[in-house]
Amino acid sequence: MGGGSPHERIQRSGGRAGRAGDIFSLFAQGGDASADPVDSFTEPITKWVRESDGTRNPPLLDDRAGKFDPEQNLLLINADFRAFTDMVDRWCVAYAHVPNPRKTVEDVVHEWFEQQLIETVMSAMALRRTGGWSIQELEELWSEAALTAAVLPRWHIDVQIKRALGAKFGTLKVA
Repeated sequence: MGGGSPHERIQRSGGRAGRAGDIFSLFAQGGDASADPVDSFTEPITKWVRESDGTRNPPLLDDRAGKFDPEQNLLLINADFRAFTDMVDRWCVAYAHVPNPRKTVEDVVHEWFEQQLIETVMSAMALRRTGGWSIQELEELWSEAALTAAVLPRWHIDVQIKRALGAKFGTLKVA
């Protein structure tokens, strides 16, 4: 077999595959031109707010899932939003046999909804780089209404919550 490590042999071979797992290298054109750095968007800072602890004062985010401030790269998420509280309550009932499940259930529910909101904001920001979207159109994508709409389809999130809670508490037995 040739000398050197498998990684060194791949580098010397000059084959079409490029680095392992780098599917984009299959489509890359060869050449000596260096690439321009990509202006990547960092994940927004998230902060869950709620009326009971004073981090949310109505009417801020009343019956809304979240609000994004692009200047601060801050995503405020309303812990009082009914889709979130209903999901927490439903899973607390399902795991009523577990002592004090609420904190764990809330953490898991918040984690999955937060992920959905972060992806919505980051995907909107990625569209900004295409040049096909005006700032007004982008602001609509991360508006309170749009962020609320992004978390309304809950079936897939619910499946992930069920898996995560099953790993923490054990699976629920169907009667």
